[in-house]
Amino acid sequence: DGVLLTVPNKLLTKDTIANFNHKDDMYLRVRIRLGLVPTWENVVKGEKIVEEIAKNNENICQEKPKPPQIVLRDFGDQEVIMEIRYYVPNAPLMRSTKSYYVKEILRQFEEQDVKLAYPTRLIMKEDIE
Repeated sequence: DGVLLTVPNKLLTKDTIANFNHKDDMYLRVRIRLGLVPTWENVVKGEKIVEEIAKNNENICQEKPKPPQIVLRDFGDQEVIMEIRYYVPNAPLMRSTKSYYVKEILRQFEEQDVKLAYPTRLIMKEDIE
């Protein structure tokens, strides 16, 4: 990856350090969060699409250590926050699967008319009466 990692001495003596490039049986969790327009139909359609995307990617672990999870985390200001959690078998697949997932979500949401929530702002001027 070409990433320089600096680990403070106090962490070396206190915590366990995992070398993600070393073990063949180490699974890594990936999380993606997105905001959906908060209507029942929109959220249900979004969940189904996201589940299917996970099933159709051979690099996403389906059983071991856990199957992919889609969780509705919370309400935002103008959204329902969905979190997608899944595992990959090695570190190099973390970025590629996340990129695949994001592109597929955008493509399929657009095709099936599922709306992502975007922040909106109302700007008021002083001179409006």
